[in-house]
Amino acid sequence: MKLSFFIIGIISTFLIFNKCSDNLKGQAPLFTNLGTHHFSVTTSSELAQEYFDQGVILAYGFNHEEAFRSFKEVARLDSNCAMAYWGMAYVLGPNINLPMDSGVVHSSYEAIQKAISLLDDETQREKDYVMALSKRYSSEKLQDRSPLDQAYSDAMRELANKYPDDLDASTMFAESIMDLHPWDYWLKDGTPQSWTSEILSTLERVMEKDSTHHGANHLYIHAVEASKNPARGLNSAERLKFLAPGAGHLVHMPAHIFIRVGKYHEGSLANLRAVKSDEAYINQCNQQGFYPLSYYPHNYHFLWATATLEGDSKTAIDAAIKTSQKPPDSLMDVCGYQTLQHFAAIPLYAYVTFGKWDEILSYSEPQDKRPYSKAVWHYARAMALIAKNNLAEAQTEISELEILRNNKTIDELSIWGINSAGNLIKIAYEVTSGELEAKKKNYPKAISYLKKAVELEDQLRYDEPPTWFYPCRQNLGAVLIDAGKYAEAQKVYEENLKEIPENGWGLFGLHQALLKQNKIIEAENVLKRFNEAWKFSDIKLSSSRII
Repeated sequence: MKLSFFIIGIISTFLIFNKCSDNLKGQAPLFTNLGTHHFSVTTSSELAQEYFDQGVILAYGFNHEEAFRSFKEVARLDSNCAMAYWGMAYVLGPNINLPMDSGVVHSSYEAIQKAISLLDDETQREKDYVMALSKRYSSEKLQDRSPLDQAYSDAMRELANKYPDDLDASTMFAESIMDLHPWDYWLKDGTPQSWTSEILSTLERVMEKDSTHHGANHLYIHAVEASKNPARGLNSAERLKFLAPGAGHLVHMPAHIFIRVGKYHEGSLANLRAVKSDEAYINQCNQQGFYPLSYYPHNYHFLWATATLEGDSKTAIDAAIKTSQKPPDSLMDVCGYQTLQHFAAIPLYAYVTFGKWDEILSYSEPQDKRPYSKAVWHYARAMALIAKNNLAEAQTEISELEILRNNKTIDELSIWGINSAGNLIKIAYEVTSGELEAKKKNYPKAISYLKKAVELEDQLRYDEPPTWFYPCRQNLGAVLIDAGKYAEAQKVYEENLKEIPENGWGLFGLHQALLKQNKIIEAENVLKRFNEAWKFSDIKLSSSRII
C-alpha cells in the first residue's frame, strides 16, 4: 500500500508522536507477540534493551508511532543511551509509504543531535549508525530533501559494507534505496529499475543468514510484488504469516504476494488475521493516528479484493462495508484527506461486482462537494439500470458520468498518491457505455468502448489492491463471447489470467470461450482449474461478469 502524499501536511507526524508520548503514563507497553529480534546497544538497563529491540521490530512493521514510543521509553529508562535518540530520529524519517512531514524537521534533527552528544561511551558500530543517520536530517525545512536522503543512503551503504554480518545495517541500507524510489522498482514490461537489483541482492543476503528477519522479509515482498515474478516473495510470505502475530501489518503482508500468484484464499486468511491483530492492538493501546487510519482499514480493503477474486461475496461485501466505515466521514472533505472517498466508495464497487442492483439503487446520493464519490454512484447506478434493462435511465446516468469524467477536482484527486481518480472515472465511463451498447446488441460499438477501458486500465500504475476494482478484460471477454468472437475472447481471458492468475472469473470466461470453439479437452482442463479456484465461492456464474 502506498499512502504517500495522502496525509502530508494534514496529519502532522510530530503531533501524532507527541500525542503518543503525552498519553504515555509511566512505562510504555511491552508486547509479547512480536517475535524475537535483537539489535545490541550500549545501555545500563536490560529493560531498555528489550524496548529497543521492540522498537526496531515495530519500525520494520511500519508502525512508526508505536516504535517511537518504544524508543522514547528506552530514553526514559536510560537517558544516556545514544541509540534511543537514534531510534526516535530514524522513525521520524520518510518511508516508502509516507514522505517526511515538514512538521518533524526540528524534532528529528534535535533527536539525532542528542544521539551525537551521547556518543563518548558507545561502540564504534553505534557511532557509525548515528553519524550515518545524521546525514538524513537538517535543522532547516528544505523544499527538496532528496540530497539528504541520498547522503543517508550512501552512508548506509558504507555502514553495511563495513559490518557485513550486521543484518540490520544491510536491511536499513536496502530500505534507504527503496525510500529514494518509493514503489518504483519495476517498469511496466517487468524490467527492473537500475536501483532494484541492489535492493534485491542486499535483502536476499540478509535472508540467507537469517530467514526470519522481520525487516528483510517485509521489504522483500514490497520489492518483488510488482515484478513479473512475484512468486520470488512466496518464502517471505510464508515466513511472515506467523512470525510476529502482534504486528498487524506484518501479518497482512503475505497477502501482497498471495494476490499476485493466485492464492486468493490464503490472501483472505492473512487479512482476517491482520484485522484481528490490529483490532487487539488498537483496543489495547487506545491508539490513534496514522496507523489505525490507514494500515488497519487497508486490511479490510485488501480482504475485499481477495475475497472477490475467490467468489466469496459475503466476505467481500462485508469487508467493503467495513472499509468504508473506518475513516471518519468528517475527514473526507478536508484538504489532503479526500482520497478517503475511495474507501467510502468500495461498497458500490462491491455491489457492482456481485450484481446487488437493488442495494445500488437504494444507495444514498453523495454530496455534490464529493464529485468522485458522486461519479462512482452514477457509475454503479448505470450498471444496475443496464442489468435491469432500464436503458434510457442508464443513459441518463452515463451522461452524468461523461460530465464528471473531465471534472478537474476528480482529476486532481490522487488515490494513495499512485493513480488519479479521474482515470478511474474515465474507465467507468467506457465500461458503462460498452455494457449499454452490448445490452442493445450493438456489439461493434460495445467492443470498441470496452477495448478503450482495457487500454486505460493498463495505463494505471501498480497498486495493491488494484486501484480499478474489476478487470475490464472480464467485461470485454464476456461481450466478445456474446458477439460470437470466441477466439478473440479466449485471447482476452488468457491475458487476464496472466495478470490475475487463477482467478475464477477469468477461468470461467476462458472455459466458455474454449467450449464455443469445441476445444473440449482444453475446456475440461480449465474447468478443473475453475472448480479449484471457486471452491470457497458462494455464487454461481453464467459469465465472467455479472450484469
